[in-house]
Amino acid sequence: MRREMEIFCVGQCIDQLTEEDDEQLESILAELTRACAKGDLSAIADCDLTLHRTLVRRASGELEAIWLSITSRLLMDYSRIDRFVEIVAEHEAIVNAVKNRNLKSAQRAINANII
Repeated sequence: MRREMEIFCVGQCIDQLTEEDDEQLESILAELTRACAKGDLSAIADCDLTLHRTLVRRASGELEAIWLSITSRLLMDYSRIDRFVEIVAEHEAIVNAVKNRNLKSAQRAINANII
């Protein structure tokens, strides 16, 4: 359900995103990269959710509330958390697709990231 919601949300907001939004996503990605370099699992989880939440929020405040209720009940799959390079690469793909306003690539990247 989370995956479908995020794919929908990126479709709703991608054309309305601003340079400021792009900079915010880049900043979150940089924080995620630093967290992965340190192996800081708590910061990785926070950055991961913040990046996804940013896109959902830009689509709809109402959907953000629903998304929060979904994600607060999920235990993220951190069995792959030690694959830091993969985590960063998956989120780079999302951010790059969004910055390029390439909806199909953004949706594919989100689909690949959320398991």
